[in-house]
Amino acid sequence: MINTASPFKEKKYPFVFALSVLLLIAAVFFLFKNAAVSSLVVGVGDDKGTSFTDLVDLAVKWELCGGGPTSVDYIPCLDNFAAIKKLKSRKHMEAQERHCPDPNPRCLPPLPTGYKLPVAWPKSRDMIWYDNVPHPKLVEFKKEQNWVRKSGDYFVFPGGGTQFKEGVTHYIDFIEKTLPTIEWGKHIRVVLDVGCGVASFGGYLLDKNVITMSFAPRDVHEAQIQFALERGIPATLSVIGTRKLTFPDDAYDLIHCARCRVHWDKDGGKPLLELNRILRPGGFFIWSATPVYLKDEAHRNVWNAMVALTESMCWKTVAKTVDASGIGLVIYRKPVLYSCYEQRKDNHPPLCDQKQSLNNSWYVPLTNCISRLPVDSNGNLYNWPQPWPQRLTSKPSSLSTEPDAVEAFNDDTKHWSGLVSDVYLEGLAINWSSIRNVMDMNAGYGGFAAALIGQPVWVMNVIPIDAQDTLSTIFDRGLIGTYHDWCESFNTYPRTYDLLHSRLLFENLTRRCDIIDVAVEMDRILRPGGYVLIQDTMEMINKLSPILHSLHCSICFADHRGPFCPHHHQQPHLLRLLLPAAILSKRHRFTHHQRGLHFIAYPDNSDNNDNTNTNNNNSSGGGGNNDSSSSGGNNDNSSGAGGNNDNSSGGGNNDSSGIGDNNNGSGDDDNNSGDDDNNSGGDNNNSSSGGDTNNSSSDNNDNNNNGVDGGSDSSNNNSNSGTNVVGSDSNNTNNSSSSTNDVGSDSNNNNNDTTNNNTNVVAWSDSDKDPTEWKVCKWPTAADYIPCLDNNDAIKKLKSRSHMEHRERHCPHPPPRCLVPLPDGYKVPIPWPKSRDMIRYDNVPHPKLVEYKKEQNWVRKSGEFFVFPGGGTQFKHGVTSYIEFIQRTFPPIGWGRDINVVLDVGCGVASFGGYLIDKNVTTMSLAPKDEHEAQIQFALERGIPAILSVIGTQKLPFPDDSFDLIHCARCRVHWDGDGGKPLLELNRILRPGGFFVWSATPVYKKDERHFNIWQSMSNLTASICWKAVARAIDSSRIGLVIYQKPISYSCYKKREANDPPLCDAKWTFNSSWYQPLISCVSELPLDRKDNVAKWPKPWPERLQHPGVTSERRAVESLEDSNDYWSGIVSSLYLEGLSLNWSRIRNVMDMNATYGGFAAALIDKPLWVMNVIPIDAKDTLPTIFDRGLIGIYHDWCESFSTYPRTYDLLHSSYLLTTVAQRCDIKDVIVEIDRILRPEGFLVVQDTMDTINKISPILRSLHWSLKLYQNQFLVGIKGFWRPSI
Repeated sequence: MINTASPFKEKKYPFVFALSVLLLIAAVFFLFKNAAVSSLVVGVGDDKGTSFTDLVDLAVKWELCGGGPTSVDYIPCLDNFAAIKKLKSRKHMEAQERHCPDPNPRCLPPLPTGYKLPVAWPKSRDMIWYDNVPHPKLVEFKKEQNWVRKSGDYFVFPGGGTQFKEGVTHYIDFIEKTLPTIEWGKHIRVVLDVGCGVASFGGYLLDKNVITMSFAPRDVHEAQIQFALERGIPATLSVIGTRKLTFPDDAYDLIHCARCRVHWDKDGGKPLLELNRILRPGGFFIWSATPVYLKDEAHRNVWNAMVALTESMCWKTVAKTVDASGIGLVIYRKPVLYSCYEQRKDNHPPLCDQKQSLNNSWYVPLTNCISRLPVDSNGNLYNWPQPWPQRLTSKPSSLSTEPDAVEAFNDDTKHWSGLVSDVYLEGLAINWSSIRNVMDMNAGYGGFAAALIGQPVWVMNVIPIDAQDTLSTIFDRGLIGTYHDWCESFNTYPRTYDLLHSRLLFENLTRRCDIIDVAVEMDRILRPGGYVLIQDTMEMINKLSPILHSLHCSICFADHRGPFCPHHHQQPHLLRLLLPAAILSKRHRFTHHQRGLHFIAYPDNSDNNDNTNTNNNNSSGGGGNNDSSSSGGNNDNSSGAGGNNDNSSGGGNNDSSGIGDNNNGSGDDDNNSGDDDNNSGGDNNNSSSGGDTNNSSSDNNDNNNNGVDGGSDSSNNNSNSGTNVVGSDSNNTNNSSSSTNDVGSDSNNNNNDTTNNNTNVVAWSDSDKDPTEWKVCKWPTAADYIPCLDNNDAIKKLKSRSHMEHRERHCPHPPPRCLVPLPDGYKVPIPWPKSRDMIRYDNVPHPKLVEYKKEQNWVRKSGEFFVFPGGGTQFKHGVTSYIEFIQRTFPPIGWGRDINVVLDVGCGVASFGGYLIDKNVTTMSLAPKDEHEAQIQFALERGIPAILSVIGTQKLPFPDDSFDLIHCARCRVHWDGDGGKPLLELNRILRPGGFFVWSATPVYKKDERHFNIWQSMSNLTASICWKAVARAIDSSRIGLVIYQKPISYSCYKKREANDPPLCDAKWTFNSSWYQPLISCVSELPLDRKDNVAKWPKPWPERLQHPGVTSERRAVESLEDSNDYWSGIVSSLYLEGLSLNWSRIRNVMDMNATYGGFAAALIDKPLWVMNVIPIDAKDTLPTIFDRGLIGIYHDWCESFSTYPRTYDLLHSSYLLTTVAQRCDIKDVIVEIDRILRPEGFLVVQDTMDTINKISPILRSLHWSLKLYQNQFLVGIKGFWRPSI
């Protein structure tokens, strides 16, 4: 008789085993299908054993909102046409005010046809998808005023406006020049822009560290606020009509109105009195309107009325002016004392009574009195807040007078600072790089927003009307917010926020209104792909879950644990709800890689926290009666590395009830991690990393379902739901994880299976550790060590330095294996885009350039920072003005459309390239490592593409015909030296038809020395057929000349002398690695039909088209590359590899092929250096043809960059090849050198290669994780060996 257990245990009857597996799969599929149709059992236990109840669909039949095409923009409280029709008057904008329907509508707004995930910040400031806000009316209505224009699939925002004739940047600077005490970003931090148009004023003030609330009504200026929010600029729908604005008294530092079409003196001056109420004492009102500067009778009457009204309110006119474009403005200031009010002859308008001075402004009518000046807790009049950024954490003047208010405020700040940095940014699997517009639905003191201040996001802080009124404190901190009643809809368009955050909001709401209505409103205002973070009681989460389930959200859970809990509080449970593409397609058809909505909720355990990090009996993962804890201490079962753990943090046969109503693992099944019910590997008791294990996980994959008990009798003791554990020192019986597992935590696991990816687990023993005893480089300048540029022994032996030979590469042999130390006080760099304007001094502690260029506004030191004002030797009016001057001088340049790839020679601190990013131009900034100390290091720390190189005796490491434009502003290169070889090198890498912009003293100075240089340059450019297409001098007396390279051979053939000659065919290939400069004119590139190559397609079309210089099969190869990288980046890199994209700016693809990886990241706020190894197929011309940048390199040598300059290094099947030519350890040392602490390395390669490099990385104390047996993710730490 056959023992029924034996066939499965020993696999002696493979047909029985296979049949059983098939039956099991069918059974699980049936159960899963039924579960998906009826209900979904989910559970997250709290500390008392509470769990989610079974989710049942609500008896709600969801429907799309009707009403025709406008339903996609439906705003319930502003589109209540039945109520609007009943209005008795509309003369005070009553029709634009809130009129909320009762009951609340429960329809779902459809998506516009062709809707896409929004363009990411900061690109979104300048361009958005047309299909997302398909309202062209404003383009036509304001076509003469440069607000917005349509360009292909996009709306483009040039930064113009009715009053911004010379651009909004010039207008902002004009204001500060008119009244320097304004001090944008220091004295003035919080601004209100009334009648904001498309919010370009607020959008560009962000560059000045100013946060602006842009507001306008929903009126004939179709969709202006929708444009603003789609651009990623703070904005809200509102109107100055009959009611107070939903802001507290004395909130804004400055209020701005540029032709905002408000009649300030109407109705007894109530509109201006409302501004007075919300303007901080000592704050400014800027009125830029025609009555200020036009003198006809109508305008003069308006001006006189405004003068009388402002004087009656004691506003002082502190400035009045007209700029060069004829646009004028007046600046008023609100008083800081009562003395003026007391001295008025007429008490009109009167001061408000005390009862009218409260901050109640929700559905409250406008008043015709002057609000009283605020007093602090001691009864003294307010002082102006501390300068930014000190005011963010200083005690606010408006803080409650209650005894414990200061302590509560400080505790709140510390709480959110720790929770956001340790949990929200790292532990909740949120793709922060896709998040720009954030709302805190119950903001308290604004601690959540303050904790995010270093991220490229903005936060709308909402104070519910029934909560403690802390909104004044939020504004005092330099943040923005509004009052709101969450029983009604919010004043915004659908699809305007990327993340909604709610803490302990819903319990109060359920006492006043239906929680279903709140969930519908959240669904309305959240973008597809957006997130909701909910922290509340288990009771509230149980109420919310079936509502979200009824909206066709599939529900996934993970017990989120770790050592980062602030104050040893338990890290909350994690509920993640993902709206699947299949359901989302009922409202919008997405491509396979686009995401729906993410909901993350967790119980608030602040009152039930009995677990700390030491001597715990229960886990921080929550649920049931766990016997395992998060890390450290004398835990019964520790989830950290080391020790002799019986159970791991997420699954296996843990005693905890984790997630679900079971007592084993974190799923719905007895042996499960995450939501997967059955582990791959059947009855495995050993890892499948190779050798003769009893059971291989690749042979034993039972089922991988979500949240369904498949009825498996599997006896696995351990499971992993997605990635591998590689090497652990402890003797763990069970090591499970819900998604990723540590590599190199040195354990011998008995069971390490993966369920989702069918991958094996690699385990190393102690003998596999790399034995290298690492040492720190010990010379004084070692923190900036660049092996191939700092080889002083080789440099000393040079016979000549006349051609910059000492600045060229001289690589030591063998390569050094010391580790560069960190500068004292080094910190994680400031994130982009703030980094463009300021970096930490301790990260690049080189003050020499500050002194050397102090008169030229390159860089200055300010406290703990270097600040970059955007000046330069040739940028007397700032780099933005200089960039615009170039385009005005020669309009065909077309920044961001025809010109996309630029080389800036002798770049200084790279401000030219940094500000061209705003124009959709990628600039390779280039300079040598010379007496301009650390200029390239400054550039890279700022997040601007840059490389160390010099035009000396060797070719630059770029292909022929690469750059659209080359720029030199006083770059100190003698172009005519050595027979003109430097300029001939530029000619080689400049695209036919491309431009060379030379801004240097010989262009505009007339003394003999400069004149001789000019004549020499004129002769040389003429000899190589460059045409001078423009020459100009700006108002600062800085001049430039623009040359254009020919697009045909006709000029070369007509030259009287063939000097310099055309290069022979042997010189025309793209070999430029250690190749000498040549004294000939490179041939023009040919397309596949042997015609001279044409200019690439306009951006962004060129990104998807190979250049005409590419090989014949390039189209097919490029398309395949695009498809592959587009899919894998969106599905794995952005979502599945636990990379914190919000910290990533400088990226390098070490083996870039066609640049598909970079192209897939094109909408992210980062840049990619595409490296083509010298022994790889030469595809670098195609990369440049696509509008990307790159370089040649030999990875057996060091890269020409400073240490700590990249946030992410990406290597796809590079290291296997490199290992055939040089020692892989040297490559790893170089990777460690150029990667920043807390930076990421992603290696896609063979397991053999991964097994070779992992011990080396482990010896460097890197944190490693392995995905799908081909993707190794390493995180570099701050570790350096002891000196």
